[in-house]
Amino acid sequence: MRNGNNLPMPSIALVGCGYWGKNLVRNFFGLKALTALCDSDQRRTTELTKSYPVPAFRDFDEMLKAHRCDAIAIAAPAAQHFELTAKALRAGKDVFVEKPLALSAEEGQKLVDLAQNPPKGRELSRRHQGTGPKPLTLLELTPISRHFRKTIRERAGNFPLGLTGNRAPRGAAFPS
Repeated sequence: MRNGNNLPMPSIALVGCGYWGKNLVRNFFGLKALTALCDSDQRRTTELTKSYPVPAFRDFDEMLKAHRCDAIAIAAPAAQHFELTAKALRAGKDVFVEKPLALSAEEGQKLVDLAQNPPKGRELSRRHQGTGPKPLTLLELTPISRHFRKTIRERAGNFPLGLTGNRAPRGAAFPS
């Protein structure tokens, strides 16, 4: 499938089908980008696959081994973000993480380093939603975050998930 810019639509597997994950399922499926679901609660995936017929997994490691996709979207509980994101990046996937990226600046920096270091060089981004000024986050400081937003816009055209926003000034420091 191609998007409005005539580029191939990325295939996305979603991890975490709870409160906010259900919204991502609907949006990614509407874009014809959703290719798999993963949640430890099999009742959630069973219910969602009735409306969104894609493969469902209970185990993230199993999904990484068995399912081919371009990117992983993570909407799991925040305490799992670091581990899931690191595994996805090590598996060579681009990653979109619901906020927060990680529970500490140190974990966030490790993920940025992992995404930027060869041979993977993967894209890593996190979502922000709000109307006021956005809090400064680690990923606002990285060129890879801006590149991920650009890549999504180019591939998906008018992307409905709020990936645009203010950028931190170059060289701004991440608060401890």
